[in-house]
Amino acid sequence: MLKKRNRNQICPRCKSKDISPDLSASAITLLNNNFTNYKCNKCGYKGTFFPIIEKVGKSKIKMKQIKIKNIKSLKKEKKAQIMGMSFEMIFAILLTAIFLFAAIFAIKHFIDLKNCSDTVSYFSNLQSKIDEVWSSEYTKNTYFSGPTALTAICFVNVSLGKNIGTQQNKELIEQIWAKAKDYESSSFNVFLWPTAKAKACGVPVYKTIQHISLPTQNPLCFFNSQGMIKINLEKGYDDSLVRIVK
Repeated sequence: MLKKRNRNQICPRCKSKDISPDLSASAITLLNNNFTNYKCNKCGYKGTFFPIIEKVGKSKIKMKQIKIKNIKSLKKEKKAQIMGMSFEMIFAILLTAIFLFAAIFAIKHFIDLKNCSDTVSYFSNLQSKIDEVWSSEYTKNTYFSGPTALTAICFVNVSLGKNIGTQQNKELIEQIWAKAKDYESSSFNVFLWPTAKAKACGVPVYKTIQHISLPTQNPLCFFNSQGMIKINLEKGYDDSLVRIVK
């Protein structure tokens, strides 16, 4: 026995079954082009395609409008494309971030190498300049300046008492003096600060500079300014050694 089939057109907007042909002028034009326009008498929606539902007995309603299914499929496909583009964009951003991180790391590593190279060459150049002044008969206000990653270079005699005098940055000089005293058993007259940066560059934290007369201020520190540490060197007619002065 065949089951009774109920076929009804419904409004795609409000799902109302109160549907009638649209007889407006624009609808007549569509009719001439073999398209039938419909109107929902409940919400006023107008359109060519209104879904047809079919109910067989107590079975579920089946949609018979193929056009609606195609539209849904297109929406899903478009959504998938958008998601795919988003993933590609995220992947591109991730690659860019990795590249930038690697570039920044490489630049920082290069700068660190250069700073360490400058620090190593600083002391050899300082010794050369002191030797030049020492071999001269008279020199006044001769400045040696060079790039270095260090914060300060201090001329110090740890076997004598501390005498900071009127120097600026007294608190920092106190720290430098206390750290220099840890190496009291060694022979040196120049101490580098900070010690961690010197060690990172493979440079000993203390050095011995030849042909210099240590100042009365102990320690006498010269601080980094714009990546450079400048030291004033003098030698009088009666001086046998080069004097370090502020």
